[in-house]
Amino acid sequence: MSDVDHLTDIFMDVSQGAESTTETQEEQRGSWQPSGNSDAEANIRETIAEMRDRYGLRTKLSDEQLVTLVQAFFEGAGDTEIARGIGDASLDKTVTRARLGLHLFRESDTQADFDIEALRDCHEDGCSGAECARQIGIGKSTANRYRRIFEAKAEAEHVAHEYHDRFQQYCRGENIDAEFEPDYFSNDGLADAVADAGADNPQLQ
Repeated sequence: MSDVDHLTDIFMDVSQGAESTTETQEEQRGSWQPSGNSDAEANIRETIAEMRDRYGLRTKLSDEQLVTLVQAFFEGAGDTEIARGIGDASLDKTVTRARLGLHLFRESDTQADFDIEALRDCHEDGCSGAECARQIGIGKSTANRYRRIFEAKAEAEHVAHEYHDRFQQYCRGENIDAEFEPDYFSNDGLADAVADAGADNPQLQ
């Protein structure tokens, strides 16, 4: 038996166990695995609970309303629209604060008609909201609102925007391993050999 035939036999033997091999490797990858649209709400709710424990997330919105907020955010809804969707348009500012607490950001969050970087620096220097407001020439409530944004963004960046990415995949019904293609020969050194042999063997192409 030639080397090519021998490698072909090995490939065929291993390929017959492809389904079980894929299942085993999928189970080992990652600490969280969204399982599709049917489980999206449960996965979002669990992640919200995790963020409550980790960051002391406080909001008067219920978990059910927060789940709606997350889903609506990824559908492109604005905060006022989300507030209407949960039954009270006057809750738009509450929605905004909760959204920030869940590490869900919009470009408009850091757009301003004043020097926002100077305000960030002022906050990072430990100045109070009132002092920053005086230095920048804005209202104290505005200074404090942007402080919440800066703090939320710092939290998100500290975990590489993990929670945003998790929420996004849950809402899309994606599985973290959906595009994972196992390399059956990655651990036994045969991948390169099979690739070389396959160039001349139609059974391996």
